[in-house]
Amino acid sequence: MKNTRLEAFSDAVFAVAITLLALDLPNRPIHSDRTLLSMLGAEWPHFAAYVVSFVTIGIIWVNHHEMLREAAHIDRSALLLNLLLLLAIVELPWATSVLATHLTQPDDGRLAAVIYAGSLLVMGAAFTLVHAYLLRDPRRRASRSIEGAQGVALRRNLAGILPYVLGCALAFVSPFLTVGACAMAAVYYAVHPRRQPDSSD
Repeated sequence: MKNTRLEAFSDAVFAVAITLLALDLPNRPIHSDRTLLSMLGAEWPHFAAYVVSFVTIGIIWVNHHEMLREAAHIDRSALLLNLLLLLAIVELPWATSVLATHLTQPDDGRLAAVIYAGSLLVMGAAFTLVHAYLLRDPRRRASRSIEGAQGVALRRNLAGILPYVLGCALAFVSPFLTVGACAMAAVYYAVHPRRQPDSSD
């Protein structure tokens, strides 16, 4: 199977997931005794969770595109692993909504933070599985120049999901620390561009 078909299908799923994030942003009646600014300020957890999730999904989409450029052949196993990744992606809007709704609540906020960081952890692990599988067999690689890239990519992906593990643990200290840890992971993936295959091969 050509990776262009897989990429097109995955792009559609990413687009749906990232759109669903915006649908959960707060919408309040016009008639209220509070000013618009104060109402928006009171809803800051929704906007904070939205930004972190939007950036995370966006960065994963970019890295997913670059990952598929490294693949020469997509087989059935790769398709199934990619479906696992997409399953984790489309679940993120729900986890984001749970976090935004309960972030400032003393007890429920901790559980919401664990759900959120855990969802991102599953997503990161699924991405690592797909990438490791595509690079493991030389027949699935698009270029000889990435012959030794499997170990580097695996270590990089594993390092990227460590903040999510940390976020799950920090949830029992403060849900806000969990949000910070998840934001750190997004920054990590954004500033560490993936290695591109050599077009001359």
